[in-house]
Amino acid sequence: MSRLAVSAADELADESASDWEDAAEEVFPELYPCPGEECKKTGKLQRVNKNGRMRKHKTDKRDVLPCTGSGAPILTARIPRRSKSGFYKDPATGVLLRSVTTILNQGSAHEALVYWAAKVTAETAMDNVIDMLAASRTEEGREQFIRWLKQEPNRRKDERADVGKAVHKLVECRILGEPAPVRLLANEELRPYIFHFNRWVTEWEIDFEASEMVVANYDEPYGGTLDYLFRSVPLARKLGVPEDTIFPGDTKGLALDTPLPTPTGWTTMKDVQVGDTLFDSDGRPCTVTEVSEVHYRDCYRVTFDDGSSVICDDEHLWWTESGHPQWKKFGVHSTVEVAATLKAYGKTHHRVPVAEPLNIPQAALRIEPYVLGCWLGDGKHTSGEISSQDQEIFDNIEACGYTVGPQQKLSRPGGCPVRTVLGLVLDLRVLDLFGNKHIPATYLRSSKEQRLALLQGLMDTDGTWNKRRKCAQIVSASKEFASSIRELLLSLGQRVVMFEMNHTGFKAGKHYLVTFTPRGINPFRLTRKAELVNVPSTTRASRRMIVSVEQTLTVPTKCIAVNSPNRTYLCGKEMIPTHNTGGTLNGTTYDGSVHGVYAEAGLQMAAYRMAPWGWERDGTRIKLPPRHDVGVILHLRPEGYNLYPARCGDDMYEIFQTIRKVAEFNTGLAKNVIGEPLTLADDDPTDEIKEEAA
Repeated sequence: MSRLAVSAADELADESASDWEDAAEEVFPELYPCPGEECKKTGKLQRVNKNGRMRKHKTDKRDVLPCTGSGAPILTARIPRRSKSGFYKDPATGVLLRSVTTILNQGSAHEALVYWAAKVTAETAMDNVIDMLAASRTEEGREQFIRWLKQEPNRRKDERADVGKAVHKLVECRILGEPAPVRLLANEELRPYIFHFNRWVTEWEIDFEASEMVVANYDEPYGGTLDYLFRSVPLARKLGVPEDTIFPGDTKGLALDTPLPTPTGWTTMKDVQVGDTLFDSDGRPCTVTEVSEVHYRDCYRVTFDDGSSVICDDEHLWWTESGHPQWKKFGVHSTVEVAATLKAYGKTHHRVPVAEPLNIPQAALRIEPYVLGCWLGDGKHTSGEISSQDQEIFDNIEACGYTVGPQQKLSRPGGCPVRTVLGLVLDLRVLDLFGNKHIPATYLRSSKEQRLALLQGLMDTDGTWNKRRKCAQIVSASKEFASSIRELLLSLGQRVVMFEMNHTGFKAGKHYLVTFTPRGINPFRLTRKAELVNVPSTTRASRRMIVSVEQTLTVPTKCIAVNSPNRTYLCGKEMIPTHNTGGTLNGTTYDGSVHGVYAEAGLQMAAYRMAPWGWERDGTRIKLPPRHDVGVILHLRPEGYNLYPARCGDDMYEIFQTIRKVAEFNTGLAKNVIGEPLTLADDDPTDEIKEEAA
């Protein structure tokens, strides 16, 4: 495929879905199956193979007949297959080869997955605390609830639309020259992934050598299935290696970005460019002055007491308030320094200040923010009606320049009064809010006063003040809407926590609780609620405490420099202040925020690289040529792709060998470390004492 094809494909971005599909079929014809005929038995469309023959009826369960690029069927009878016990069995010799993924699962902590599984399990327990207490009354109920709770991570995985796996299937089809499955091409969500995968193949002149090949190392022994092997002249030149070098590759379809707030919305660490505008810890706009290349260092997960976390490298700098007696009250410390002094006198003490409100000019908004907040809270989604028991709310709306109609007749005695804000419907339609309640992006990046007015409208109608916990709360049945409220609060300099919970009674189901202790603002305009606000004198609302710093696998890192006075910028959805680079970006000293947690792919590729044997598609075992010690991870996104180098050389293979030994211990020797309980010997003197006493 020529580069001209990619240029033509680039022009498709603005086309409609149907136009895109038609044009993509012309640009990438190998992805689309050839015409077929209707099956007389089932009435379903049958596909025609490359020889013009109809498929046999017994293969109708599949979208396409698996074949190689030449059209020959794939024979898999003699290729080792992974069993449920985690072994590949060589069909010719009977040798058992432990799976590489099984070794990594049994021998490494999978820090990222363990953290995620623990987090969702804890969240589920809290969301179902009433059911948990009820079940704990009996032993049987307790055991049933524990079993159900332990399966929550698996349920979460099953619920996800696994775009990564679907994209991987499309990758295989492209590599093998197969037509893409019809069911995937019909999926609108996958169309951009197909598009950008083919862009990568063309732009980097990819020449695939193998796909989904089973490989083995008989000396260790272990086996596994690598994603693909390929040659790429541009990549070889980029890395300074011979042009015929064979590279291992892996494809990922999940987000790798560290989000960065901007005055117009969000960007990412990988997409940020010199000249872009970000925010510093004081909420002031700052400009990106330098951006480094992607590089690799030892990495850590820094976790805060509100549950948020950031992955960063060992030299990344944090601007913290510390109780350590040898440091100033505020100081800049590397991740390694924070890890080494995580606790003082047995308590965590490194505090990162919560960012101040974002300093943004006033925006031209079609609907007054307070009025929009009231409608979002208690308005009818298909009209300008707002229901409220408080006349003061309607007075506040009129104070914003609106006319409020008379109270409508109550549908039932004791019902909530309903009044119409005249002229509101037209503005709702213009902003695409009619029948589609959400907070428009322009309101989330308006001035502080406008954002506060929006918040007060929401809180006056839907918010509450928790007297016992001395915090403000608002609940929504929509996770997306609750997340927007959370972003609104973060932009106002608040420390926010969002919980998922099961709501009973009216509108039962999953709901999302957003809670915060007001800092520098009163979130209510309604008098009866505003007077309840009684914020204690505490610093908790103005900082995040670092509670753990745990080393994780090396991941691609990138750093930026900004011109803010205190050399900080905000990163992550939580808008956490982090420090500017402490060295020269083009020199030898680096630090910066991290994007991506796919380093285990490097361990897998290192193991596959040291596996000298592989199986062809017809079941023939072959000796594999040497492969390069740098592989690549292709990250596909709906809006594009990124190609990351991944170390898979001898150093990574040594780590894999260590993990393999740990796995052997966990599954073998560990069972024999602890013996049977000790008892007194038969001739122990105490036996005679016992007999005399008798």
